Parts: sequence; C-alpha cells; structure tokens
Amino acid sequence: MTILHTARAVAFALVLGAAVPGVAQTAEDGPKALTGDWHSDCDAWGTPAKCTLRWMPGLHETQMNLEYDVRAADGGARLFMGQGVYRMGDDDLSGYWIDTNGSLHPLHAVWQDRTLITHWGEAQTERGRSEYRMGEDGTLIVTDWVLTEDGWREFMRVQYRRAR
Repeated sequence: MTILHTARAVAFALVLGAAVPGVAQTAEDGPKALTGDWHSDCDAWGTPAKCTLRWMPGLHETQMNLEYDVRAADGGARLFMGQGVYRMGDDDLSGYWIDTNGSLHPLHAVWQDRTLITHWGEAQTERGRSEYRMGEDGTLIVTDWVLTEDGWREFMRVQYRRAR
C-alpha cells in the first residue's frame, strides 16, 4: 500500500468512525455522529411507508453525503428520494440537495445541541428547514418544515433507529 493509499484509508476511517470496529461515536462528535444507516416505518404524506436515511463520508474528507429514500409499505414502490452533500466548515456546513421532485436547493447547516439544523432553498423557489436530532436513546428524530406565507409548517417527522 502506498503512502497516498494509507493516508486516504486513515482519512476514510476517521470520517466513517462508527463503521470501524472498536471506534465508538457519540453525538459530541458533531455531524459525523449521524454516519450510518437509519430506518423507520413512517407516514409519507398520508401513505404508510418505509423511510431510510444513509449518512456516509463524501468524496473528500470534509464532505458528508445523505441519501433519503421513501418507499410504500405495501410493495416497496419509491415515493420519494433525495440526496444531499454537505461540506463541513469550521463552524457550519454548506452544500446542495437534489430530489425526485426536481428540486436543487442550496443547504446551510449548523451542529448544535446534538442536532444538525439545515436550512434549504431560496426565497424565489422554496425555503425549508430540516433538523436531525440525536436522541438520548440512540434514535435519530428528523423533522422537516416548509416556510409558507403563514410561517413554518411541519410536513414530516420521523423517529429512526440505526440499522443493524
């Protein structure tokens, strides 16, 4: 293994953290604590569904990727899919979100109190907020809001467990 390959492997292991045997992660690790596969039964806009999240290292050590998938509980037809890429800065994160609705939104996020708070979108399109809160019991509670003329309206809340 070359020095470059060794350096990349070490960087990957540090970013991945939770997937490396013997390396435990806590919510104090910041957004990297989200790394892993998460799943839940959910209500997708009135339809019983299965929701999954996958947080993983990005192509560079300063990046994290998110894959979000919602499938119908009966038969598994895809109802929605989205992907986010976050670049970790010193005090915040930035990036982009794309999804099966045709959205392409800029993201801006901060990690505070065991929660990744993400603001997405722009005034001329759609603005929203998604919060990924690490529960004390090891769950991940995700709440999504959209900004309307009347203020913030919650449109989704799901409590996830890590996949085994």
